[in-house]
Amino acid sequence: MKTRHCASIFLIILSVLIFSACQKATPQPTQSPVQPGATPTQAAVQPTAVPTSAETGAGNEVLAARDAALTYLSEHYSQDAPASGLGWSEERATPEGLVGSETYRYAGGDWIITVSYPVVAPEAVVYQVVVVNPATAFQWHGEVNATGDVTEFSTAAADPVLAARTATLAYLGEHYSANTPASGMTWTRTAMTPKGLVGAEAYQYRSGYWVVTISYPVVAPDMVVYSVVASNESTGFQWQGDIDASGKVVETTALISGQPVVGWYGLVGSGFAGEQFDAYLALEPEGTGKVGLTGTAPSIDIEIDGLRDSDTHAHFWGTLVCDESEQNGCQIAVTRLRQDAPGSLFDSDPVERWEGTIASTPEGAQFDDYFVLAGDFAVRYGIDSTDPALSAQLESLRDSEATVRLWGRLTCGIPDLNGSQIGVIAIEVVGGPQPPTPMSVDGWVGTIVKLAAGAEYDDYFEREDGERFGIDSTDEDTQKRIAALRTTGSRVRIWGHLLIDVPDVENKQIQLERYKLESRSQAVEGWVGTIIALEAGAQHDDYFERDDGQHYGIETPDPKLAKRLEMLREAGATVRVWGELLSDVLDVEGRQIRVVEIEEVE
Repeated sequence: MKTRHCASIFLIILSVLIFSACQKATPQPTQSPVQPGATPTQAAVQPTAVPTSAETGAGNEVLAARDAALTYLSEHYSQDAPASGLGWSEERATPEGLVGSETYRYAGGDWIITVSYPVVAPEAVVYQVVVVNPATAFQWHGEVNATGDVTEFSTAAADPVLAARTATLAYLGEHYSANTPASGMTWTRTAMTPKGLVGAEAYQYRSGYWVVTISYPVVAPDMVVYSVVASNESTGFQWQGDIDASGKVVETTALISGQPVVGWYGLVGSGFAGEQFDAYLALEPEGTGKVGLTGTAPSIDIEIDGLRDSDTHAHFWGTLVCDESEQNGCQIAVTRLRQDAPGSLFDSDPVERWEGTIASTPEGAQFDDYFVLAGDFAVRYGIDSTDPALSAQLESLRDSEATVRLWGRLTCGIPDLNGSQIGVIAIEVVGGPQPPTPMSVDGWVGTIVKLAAGAEYDDYFEREDGERFGIDSTDEDTQKRIAALRTTGSRVRIWGHLLIDVPDVENKQIQLERYKLESRSQAVEGWVGTIIALEAGAQHDDYFERDDGQHYGIETPDPKLAKRLEMLREAGATVRVWGELLSDVLDVEGRQIRVVEIEEVE
C-alpha cells in the first residue's frame, strides 16, 4: 500500500506538470517500440458502467473521459489493460490551494487512474489521463478531449518489457490460439537478473500456470532484442522467440511439448566426455534419475553453470523433453531455478490433478511422509494439509500403493522433504489398493491402557467388553490428553473413527475425535486455584483450593506430574488444572482431583 500511495502522489504531480506544459506547447508523439503510434482515436464518451455512490463527486464528463481512456487501452493493450467490469472508487485529489484545475483519482484492483483537467468551458476541456498498475509496471499517459478523441503520449508509454510481453501474447493468440493465455489474466512481475550479472536484464511474468520470461541486453533502445520464453507449467507448452524494438516477433524455437517440470530438486553436475548434455540434474534422493539441463535464456545458463559440481541443491522449473532414440535422452528446458538457500521464495505453484503415491519416511527421519510423482522420474515432494480430515486421509494412504490425484499449492524453499511441500486441499484415489475404510466409533466406553517401555506401540483402548484397539489422533492437543489418560486408568466414553488393517495394536486403530470421563467422576476443565501443603503428620499431604474457596484433594498417577504438583505447592503458585473429580474417596473432604494436565497461571 505504501508503494501505491507514493506512486499516486507522483502521478498527481506529474499530471499537473503535464497540464501546465500542454498550455505552452502541443506535445509531439515519438516512435515507441512495440506499441501503437500516438494518433487521435475516436472513442465512445459514455461511461462503461453506471457510476457508484463513491463516484458522485466528479461530473459525468470526467467519468466519460476516464472510460474513453479505458476503451482505448482495451483496444490497443488487450492483455495488459484493466479488466472490464472492475469496480472503481473515486477520490478528489486536487492539491490544496490549487485553483483553475481539478484532479480525481480512481482505484480498482491493482489499477490507479488519475484524471486532471482545467476549469474552462466544457467544450474546451482537455482531460489528462494517467493509468498505472504498480504490480505489473504498466504505465500509460494520454489526453481525452471534450468529444472523446484519445491521444496517447509516447513519453509516458508502457514499459518496453511489458510491451514485449504483449507482443508475445498477441503472436501466440494468432499462431497457437488453443494454447494462448486467456485475456484479462492478472500477472505478477519479478526481476530475475542473476546477482552479479551486468550488461543484461531479465524479468518474469506469472499468472496461474503461465510463465513468461523476458531477457535482453542493456544497449541503445532502438537496438534491443528481447528474448522471450512462454511456458505453461500444467500442459508442458513452451515457446521461444525474439522481439525487436519495432515489435517484430521472430519464432526462434518451434513449439516444445513435454512433461511439465515444477520444483524438481537435486544437484547440478557436468556431463562426461561423450555424453549427450554438458550439464545434468541429479535428482534427490540418489538413484531417482539424471536429466540434462539447458537454459531457455542466457541468464539461466549462467545460473546453471554457477551450480555445476557444487554442493548447492536447487529447484528447477521448465519442460522435460525426451528423445526416445537416445539413451539418457531426456533434458529439461529450464525457465527458472532457485538455489536451496535462505532468501525470498517464489510464489507457490498450483497443483492440479497431480498423480502419484504417498510413502512414509524411515523411523526417526525428520519428516514423516512424502508424495512420489508418477512417471519416468519419481520426483519426491513433502506433503501436508491444514485440514484434519485430509491429514488423516494422507496418513492412511501412506505405503498403500494407491494411486492418488492431488489438488493444492506447492511451495519450494521451506523445511520439508527435498525443501518442498504440497499443501493439499483435495485428494482423489484413482487406482491400486484402497486405503482402510473408517468405521464410526460412537460413544464406546472403556479405558486407555499404557504399554510397557520398549513395546511396539505405546497404548491401546480397552473397550468394556475386553476388546482392544490402538488409539491415536491427528490433533496434537488430543494426543496429549490420550497420553495423560493412559496414566490415570479413568473410564472414558469416546467418539471417532476406526481403521482396520493398519499398523497398530491388533491391526486396528481408533482415530479419536473427542471423549468424556465416565463413572463416579466429573470433568475438571481448566479450574483455577492454588495447591496448599498440609502440616506434617496430617492424614493427607496437600489439597487444591479453587478460586471460589472450595477444597479438593489432588493427586496424579503420573510420576512427572506428581513431582510438578509437589514443586507448585511449595511455590504457592496459581495454577489451572484438567482431569477428573472423584467423589466418595479417601482424600480431603472426600473428593479428589486426578490431574492429567496442569498449567501455571502468570
